Amino acid sequence: WEMRKDSLPYAMNFSAPGVEIYCLYGTGIDTVENLNYEKSYDLSGKPTLVMGDGDGTVNRRSLEACQYWNGQQKQPVHLQEFPGADHMQILANLAVMDRIVKVLLFE
Repeated sequence: WEMRKDSLPYAMNFSAPGVEIYCLYGTGIDTVENLNYEKSYDLSGKPTLVMGDGDGTVNRRSLEACQYWNGQQKQPVHLQEFPGADHMQILANLAVMDRIVKVLLFE
């Protein structure tokens, strides 16, 4: 809860950064999407986890948040998903590393 309160001002100001963006992310892995707290208004109860698509750590909706900047800035926003790429191992994924190298080399 404290973390949410600390990060809320940043979430409320999700303005485009004004630079070309590359969002590379994994998909196709069960990821917590929601926490449902039954009969608990102070978040002290044990939540029921609702699973969805993502990279095993971050849900797909959050991973694709940078698409919001399409049309919000003149610089391009590129999104590319990598099915099966786990959040904690994404930099060990050869397809992801190949894409990063191509971006860095302007290919």
